Amino acid sequence: AASDVYKRQVLLADAPSGHVGRVLRVDDRDPELLRALEGAGVTVAANITTTPTGIELEGTATELPDGAAQVVWLSA
Repeated sequence: AASDVYKRQVLLADAPSGHVGRVLRVDDRDPELLRALEGAGVTVAANITTTPTGIELEGTATELPDGAAQVVWLSA
Protein backbone atom coordinates (compact mmCIF):
# COMPACT_ATOMS: atom_id res chain seq x y z
CA ALA A 1 0.00 0.00 0.00
CA ALA A 2 1.09 3.57 -0.57
CA SER A 3 1.15 4.27 3.17
CA ASP A 4 3.77 1.52 3.60
CA VAL A 5 6.08 3.35 1.20
CA TYR A 6 5.95 6.50 3.31
CA LYS A 7 6.69 4.53 6.48
CA ARG A 8 9.99 3.45 4.91
CA GLN A 9 11.13 7.03 4.27
CA VAL A 10 12.67 9.57 6.59
CA LEU A 11 13.15 13.26 5.97
CA LEU A 12 16.84 14.12 6.10
CA ALA A 13 16.09 16.74 8.77
CA ASP A 14 14.60 13.98 10.98
CA ALA A 15 17.27 11.33 10.37
CA PRO A 16 19.46 10.65 13.41
CA SER A 17 23.23 10.96 13.22
CA GLY A 18 24.67 7.74 11.82
CA HIS A 19 21.61 7.00 9.67
CA VAL A 20 22.54 5.38 6.37
CA GLY A 21 20.05 5.73 3.56
CA ARG A 22 19.55 6.11 -0.15
CA VAL A 23 17.95 9.26 -1.52
CA LEU A 24 14.44 8.22 -2.55
CA ARG A 25 13.07 11.57 -3.58
CA VAL A 26 13.70 15.30 -3.47
CA ASP A 27 10.85 17.79 -3.25
CA ASP A 28 11.10 20.01 -6.30
CA ARG A 29 9.11 23.07 -5.24
CA ASP A 30 12.26 25.23 -5.24
CA PRO A 31 14.09 24.92 -8.58
CA GLU A 32 17.13 26.84 -7.29
CA LEU A 33 17.52 24.50 -4.31
CA LEU A 34 17.03 21.49 -6.58
CA ARG A 35 19.85 22.72 -8.85
CA ALA A 36 22.10 23.30 -5.82
CA LEU A 37 21.43 19.78 -4.56
CA GLU A 38 22.19 18.30 -7.96
CA GLY A 39 25.41 20.34 -8.05
CA ALA A 40 26.38 18.88 -4.66
CA GLY A 41 25.68 15.36 -5.93
CA VAL A 42 22.54 14.84 -3.85
CA THR A 43 20.39 13.04 -6.40
CA VAL A 44 17.92 10.17 -6.31
CA ALA A 45 19.70 6.87 -5.52
CA ALA A 46 22.73 8.57 -3.91
CA ASN A 47 23.89 6.94 -0.66
CA ILE A 48 23.98 9.28 2.33
CA THR A 49 25.21 8.83 5.89
CA THR A 50 24.16 11.48 8.39
CA THR A 51 26.85 12.82 10.72
CA PRO A 52 26.74 15.18 13.71
CA THR A 53 27.86 18.01 11.42
CA GLY A 54 25.99 17.17 8.20
CA ILE A 55 26.23 14.31 5.73
CA GLU A 56 28.63 12.06 3.93
CA LEU A 57 27.71 11.44 0.32
CA GLU A 58 29.09 8.17 -1.02
CA GLY A 59 31.62 8.33 1.86
CA THR A 60 32.76 11.93 1.34
CA ALA A 61 31.82 14.79 3.70
CA THR A 62 29.48 17.04 1.74
CA GLU A 63 28.14 20.49 2.55
CA LEU A 64 24.44 20.88 1.94
CA PRO A 65 22.78 24.05 0.67
CA ASP A 66 20.45 25.83 3.10
CA GLY A 67 17.06 24.17 3.28
CA ALA A 68 18.25 20.85 1.86
CA ALA A 69 17.42 18.81 4.95
CA GLN A 70 13.75 19.78 4.58
CA VAL A 71 13.38 18.49 1.01
CA VAL A 72 15.49 15.31 0.83
CA TRP A 73 13.81 11.97 1.70
CA LEU A 74 15.94 8.93 2.54
CA SER A 75 15.22 5.24 2.89
CA ALA A 76 14.49 4.47 6.54
